Formats: sequence, structure tokens, C-alpha cells
Amino acid sequence: MSMSASQLIAKSGLANLTEGRPLNIKTGRRIKMHFEPTALNGKYYKMGDGRKVQIFLIEKCCIWGRYKVAHNHWKSAMWLSSGAWTGSNTKKNITEIWTDPPQVPDDFWTRVISPWMNVAAMDGDKKWYQYSINPEHSTTAWQYNHIAGLCSRIPPEYAPKFSGDWKDSLIVRPGYEETK
Repeated sequence: MSMSASQLIAKSGLANLTEGRPLNIKTGRRIKMHFEPTALNGKYYKMGDGRKVQIFLIEKCCIWGRYKVAHNHWKSAMWLSSGAWTGSNTKKNITEIWTDPPQVPDDFWTRVISPWMNVAAMDGDKKWYQYSINPEHSTTAWQYNHIAGLCSRIPPEYAPKFSGDWKDSLIVRPGYEETK
């Protein structure tokens, strides 16, 4: 079940903050908001097409922010308060909280992972494994075809740094494409 943007933001612990609200220039009164803008600064969400979204302000009618269009280039944007894109492109809807990918050192694929292994992922128990083919996730762990592929554990001292959900931990060797 997908959540609205306001539900996602509430889930991240930013709901019902009221101090430090911006002033209305015309009236001099505080603008009524459900969230503290400075608390939102630095919080990221994901659009339906997978791009990163940063939210700056939530008003009763809309959400103001920006989305990433290139490596260091962002585009300002506005969504409806539900998180729906204001145009017809539903791939720009805000769909979930952003999770940074696992952090691996530059030599991870040459020093840590065996040459015949192409994928690494963390299971629900926080243990990391390397796979020769792409695994699929079950309820608590990654599973792979035992006949066609190989799997082995990555020692904890060499495991990638990652604090997100295990289902978002899958990383693939650069240049690897599984043939089906």
C-alpha cells in the first residue's frame, strides 16, 4: 500500500512541529503549517521514477521542494499536498522515503568480492552475502537459483556501510548485466 507524501513525512517524525514558522509578508502573522521547514531541510524522498526529492515547505494546498535531474543539478517543483505531481506525469509523484545506497570503498569489487561474484546484498539479519547472479527477496532474506548461481558470506569487517532496509541493499558490480 502506498502512502501519501504527508503520511511519509509524518512517519519520518516531522509532523506537528509549529515553532519557527515563516511570516506572511502582508499580514505579519505566522503561516499555518503542519511541519517545521527547518526540520524538513535535509530530508529526502523518492519520486515514482526513482529520483531524489528534497522538501522545503508544506502548505495546506501543496508541497514545495526540488528534485534531482543530474549529478549536481536540481529542479524546483511543487506537488499537491497528497504528494501527487501537479501535472499528468504520475512518475513524478512522491512515493517513499529516500534511502541512500550502500557505501562501498572504491576497491570493493576487486579486493573484497570474488571475481565470479557480481552482486552483493544484506539479508534481514544484517549479514552481507555475495552472489554470482541476481537474487530475489523473500520475506526476510535474498534468495537465488542454487543450480545456476553461487553465494557466499561477506565477513562483517568488509561489509558495506548501510543503515537502510535490507530490501534496498542490493548492489551490482559495475558493468554486470545478467543474461536471461
